[in-house]
Amino acid sequence: MGFVEVLKEELDRSGYCPGDPLPSERQLAASYGVSRATVRRALNHLHALGLVFRNVRKEAVVDIGEHSPLEKLLVSQPELQNDLDRFGKAVSEYLP
Repeated sequence: MGFVEVLKEELDRSGYCPGDPLPSERQLAASYGVSRATVRRALNHLHALGLVFRNVRKEAVVDIGEHSPLEKLLVSQPELQNDLDRFGKAVSEYLP
């Protein structure tokens, strides 16, 4: 089994929810005993499959499914979500 399949299985059984960040490349490499390059290639492959995306901090995040890039951007911005919460607004108010 390749590392991509290992990560896919981990996503399936770990209980990650859409929008949850994955461990860093360094943490994944250490946990599985592989190089960061291997982790990066696997995450890029999972991104191509639509299972993860990279947020603005370059973290790998579990994909939120059939949503627009704007929705993914808003979900991946905790600071923006905090600002909206302070003003009593919801991200969904700004989505089509």
